[in-house]
Amino acid sequence: MYKFLAGMLVMAALGAYFTKPTKDDAYEEIAHLTRVNLEQQKLHEAQGVRAAALLACRLSPQSCIELLISGLDLDYQDRHLYAKIDLEGFGMSANCYGLYTKFYCPNGLVKE
Repeated sequence: MYKFLAGMLVMAALGAYFTKPTKDDAYEEIAHLTRVNLEQQKLHEAQGVRAAALLACRLSPQSCIELLISGLDLDYQDRHLYAKIDLEGFGMSANCYGLYTKFYCPNGLVKE
């Protein structure tokens, strides 16, 4: 029984080690989340500069996403079995953990 449990723990640890997300995966996840957030914004509710920026992002989403990501401070830490990223920018921050090819942000974006 204990050998089976130990073997399962070793297999889970090996799986975590070999499927840990990389820094490039972190940037792709941030780009995806930014794209989804931009698509959910309602243009008719925005006013002034925010409406103009949202319209520009709708016209050229890839360049807008690259611009938004360049304003973020991303700190990637490799912790052997998992990855940790700290995001800061635009008055918000997030702490996310990468495990088994996915990133999980327990508290989401938090205003600083």
